[in-house]
Amino acid sequence: MTRSDEIRLIGAVTAWAEKHPTPDLAVLAFGNGLELTPRQIASHMRKRDQVGERLFRIFDSAGDRVGIEEIVDDLLAEAER
Repeated sequence: MTRSDEIRLIGAVTAWAEKHPTPDLAVLAFGNGLELTPRQIASHMRKRDQVGERLFRIFDSAGDRVGIEEIVDDLLAEAER
């Protein structure tokens, strides 16, 4: 994933989180018990902390299959609903 892709992804995740109908309700859970809300996902990605880096790896892996542009477009479409 390029730096430009990362910036677009952070923007799309942030927009999605801001418009999410339940931004403080967990939508993602990891095997270690960590649960994240849309706002927390966006925050961790902006901070690029350990959790944020894990999220980037997940998006990067998905991007290998469908393309980062499609992921960004889907997140932005969800934010506009």
